[in-house]
Amino acid sequence: MTSLLSTGGLARMSARRPWTVVGAWVLTLVLSGFAAAFLLGGALTSEITFTNDPESVRGFDLIDERMTVTDPETGQTSMNAEPITETVIVRSETTTVDDPAFQTLVQGTVDAIRAVPGIAGAQSFLDAGGASAPGAAGLISPDRHATLIPVAFAGDLEEAESRFHGYMETVASQRADGFQVLTVGTLSVDEEFNAIAESDLQAAEAVGLPVALLILVVVFGALVAAGIPIALALMSIAVAVGLTALIGQIFELSFFVVNMITMIGLAVGIDYALFIVERYREERRRGAAKHDAIETAGATASKAVLFSGITVVLALTGMLLIPTTIFLSLGLGAILVVIVAVLATLTLIPAMLSLLGDRIDWPRRRRYDAATAAAQAVADHETYHGGFWGRTTRVVMARPALFATLAVVLLGGLSLPYFGLERGQAGIATLPNSDVKTAFTILQRDFAAGRLNPVEIVVNCGQRSAEQPCGGVSRSAVD
Repeated sequence: MTSLLSTGGLARMSARRPWTVVGAWVLTLVLSGFAAAFLLGGALTSEITFTNDPESVRGFDLIDERMTVTDPETGQTSMNAEPITETVIVRSETTTVDDPAFQTLVQGTVDAIRAVPGIAGAQSFLDAGGASAPGAAGLISPDRHATLIPVAFAGDLEEAESRFHGYMETVASQRADGFQVLTVGTLSVDEEFNAIAESDLQAAEAVGLPVALLILVVVFGALVAAGIPIALALMSIAVAVGLTALIGQIFELSFFVVNMITMIGLAVGIDYALFIVERYREERRRGAAKHDAIETAGATASKAVLFSGITVVLALTGMLLIPTTIFLSLGLGAILVVIVAVLATLTLIPAMLSLLGDRIDWPRRRRYDAATAAAQAVADHETYHGGFWGRTTRVVMARPALFATLAVVLLGGLSLPYFGLERGQAGIATLPNSDVKTAFTILQRDFAAGRLNPVEIVVNCGQRSAEQPCGGVSRSAVD
């Protein structure tokens, strides 16, 4: 009797009690759906933070703890090391800031933004005394065709995000013929990245799934058999997302984790199920009874899947060592979906095969009798001895040194593009064309550097009394 601790024994147990196994997985799916629906939104963030304690984190902690920070552009005083701000850019190719129409648009934009709930302040060169005033110099481009309107949000980041869409609609409503009215900053950049991630996820689902299903239909020559790997992949993704929502209640995860789960889940879910289903069909063609075929598939193909999954999980744990939330999230998401896919492969697939039986060949109707077994034996002999793969294997084994050299040369040639790989952190410049990227380009080209990413230098000398203050913060702009 096969041990339940083995992959073959687990497959036989799942095949003997298919409705119990399927019911357990359906319940898990429902619970995961509830977790994702009610908890996932609060578990994800677009911020990238460190999980260790580098100097930058210690500096921000000191600012939050000991002093207020005044933003020189908005005049707003905050306990936050990174004031939540946006920068509105008004630009015209034909008129300058000295033109009355330009100034009217700027004043109207400022008034509209100030009326948005949650906006703490907005300033323009008009508040500094006009286009010719000394205080307006930093807000006007050298060619005088563009100006900046620094905007500050009240409250913390969560409050600012909740009011951001109203702010964006207001900015968009100020656009007029001959003028660009754009906004750029942490909130708008995060919004753009979120939109791209969501669009990519939808594209993967809309394109990837149909293509995968088509390939599986061609491989299996049957619709039901092709649907099993897709079902396993979707189950793995849904359960992994639900687990992510639960883990996200302990610490925040990057919103990119959902993209990683979807990508890896489709890959391993389809891959793992394909091996099991095809091995089961092969054993049936050899004359094995249904449960025996399931057990054999579990003892062979499922064992390979188990060790493959363990290897993938161990490899992905390296991402957990990088002390930033984005790598931690990507690694955790990939690990979760692989673990779920392996567990489903070991239990759910045998249960589904037991329920479906030979109906997995639909719309074909195949007979698995003595004639089929004899034909399969001939096919096996052809494959192993007279077929393409058998002949290729014998040729390679006869000249191992030659083919090893050819393999190294081929793989080395394919790896050459690695040495020309441009590495770096993705930022606004890597985004596709959009209003945010256009605004960033104008800001970078026409205004002083460092407006989006100023450097704050914190000087600390320990605890001092109010009569003997110590420490400070310098806000500098760098390119």
